[in-house]
Amino acid sequence: MGELGYAIRAFVPIMDEAGTHQVGVAVVGILSPTFQSLVKDYQSDLLVSLVWGLLIGIGGSWFLATNVKKQTYQLEPYEIGRLFEERQTIMQTLDTGIIVTDDKGKISFMNKLAEEYTGYTFSGQMYISEVFTRSWITEQLLESEKVINKPVSFNKTMYLVSIYPIFVKKDFMGSLIILKNRSEIHQLGEELTGVKSLVSALRAQNHEYMNKLHSIAGLIQLDRTDEALELLIEETSDEENMIQFLRDRIDHYPISGLILGKRARAKEMGVHLWIHEDSYLNRVVEGFSSGDLITLIGNLLDNAIESCEDAVLKEVSCLIQGGNNSLYIMVEDSGKGIPTGESELVFQEGYSSKAKEGRGFGLALIKSIVEANQGEISITSKGTNGTIMEIIVGQKIGVGDDG
Repeated sequence: MGELGYAIRAFVPIMDEAGTHQVGVAVVGILSPTFQSLVKDYQSDLLVSLVWGLLIGIGGSWFLATNVKKQTYQLEPYEIGRLFEERQTIMQTLDTGIIVTDDKGKISFMNKLAEEYTGYTFSGQMYISEVFTRSWITEQLLESEKVINKPVSFNKTMYLVSIYPIFVKKDFMGSLIILKNRSEIHQLGEELTGVKSLVSALRAQNHEYMNKLHSIAGLIQLDRTDEALELLIEETSDEENMIQFLRDRIDHYPISGLILGKRARAKEMGVHLWIHEDSYLNRVVEGFSSGDLITLIGNLLDNAIESCEDAVLKEVSCLIQGGNNSLYIMVEDSGKGIPTGESELVFQEGYSSKAKEGRGFGLALIKSIVEANQGEISITSKGTNGTIMEIIVGQKIGVGDDG
């Protein structure tokens, strides 16, 4: 440290001509540069470097951001997070089992229903071969081919399995496996097509006929042939009249069979079911299927008959008038009626006055069918003295008008 600041000094001795004695010293000193002097000397170079660095940084950031945006489909990070949560929630709330695998058969996703069906809890380190042991599913995944509703049995239950290969830019990335409980699918199909209602009605009719045959056979064995003949004539006459009426007025055999079956079921329950003499069905109204009509009429009659179960007067009347462009159905019963304030609740899915599992879907299904065809459904309850339910699609037809 000198008077002028920090310096670097070098000392060299001066020798005589013989080089044996030192006669003096030569000293050389250089001041050390300060930070301020360095900045002053190189400020132009530093400025150019900073400008170039800034331009390169901006360009690199733009390129990187564009590339990331392209890979994330122009979504922001918070949008990606929200989309992921939405997809997870949707997959978990589906009424089918969902399993997703990669191209090696490793499970990458399994919703709660799939866990319930398979009996396994998703851990992130599972392979499909561990879940479906000795099953065609594992082999099918390797073939990368689509499979639709192929039956498979495990855990003592039959399921319908669909497999959809997942391709990204023509590269096979994995498979989507959908599991559906076959018994639930069949039950839903029966409800939607009205097959369940029709089969139930025909079963009741068969049961009633068997009771009558047993009565006639018993009378014959007791040599009471006159009474047996009287019972036989009474039964056949009543049935023949109803069958002839349905043959003349209802030009749709499934509906005729349904009415006969519901009539037999009503008799078993001690309910008098009669069809209005002005009823007719020339055609199935446009937009409806046979299954839709079976669902409408079957559920309305079932509700009316059941509402009379504890009534003193047990009567149900039904009026059906249908053509190509209109449909009118009216079912009236003398049952317990609908409590005040519950007229709208009866159309909610799962609502039932009988509080039994699996009930409360009939009227909700009726409403959805009617509203899907721009129709109207109304309920008029007479307190505890019965209920009138009406369905109108198209222009209402007056009683006695055959349209």
